[in-house]
Amino acid sequence: MGRRRSARRHGPIRVLFVHHRSELGGAPTSLSYLIRHLGPEFEPHIYCPAGPASELFAAAGARVHSGPVA
Repeated sequence: MGRRRSARRHGPIRVLFVHHRSELGGAPTSLSYLIRHLGPEFEPHIYCPAGPASELFAAAGARVHSGPVA
């Protein structure tokens, strides 16, 4: 067997979430709780339409990337 290489990470692990609606509701609220409680080893990003849900995600600590979602 070959030698196994270990990859070293520098900085937090980036995680991308995609949410399909701009309105508030149960799904964005639950996702904001998850984002808020991720440990410092993660860097949450979310792609979603601009609106109240994207504002909620930003307040929870995610880096928000806005745009259309099919």
